[in-house]
Amino acid sequence: MDAPRGILPRSHDSHCPASAAWRATACRGGAEVRIEGCSALVTGAASGLGLATATALHAAGAAVVLLDLPGAPGAAIVAALGGRARFVAGGGKSAR
Repeated sequence: MDAPRGILPRSHDSHCPASAAWRATACRGGAEVRIEGCSALVTGAASGLGLATATALHAAGAAVVLLDLPGAPGAAIVAALGGRARFVAGGGKSAR
């Protein structure tokens, strides 16, 4: 049986070697999802759940972009995480 399609954009498969494995296990109740080599954008990443999520993804081997408001301690967090992490200052609202 083929893995279900439509979970991630088809073009993502070539950039993230774990995406096909993720669909094959996570959609069938698998307990392990490997994200090493993938990329993640985490909003609200300078504190709370966003910071915990970004830290966990980075520890699991993902490259992480942390997005939070200007003035957030993003640069310090990126320095603590080390490689594979970048901070982008910005809001999640669209400009009007």
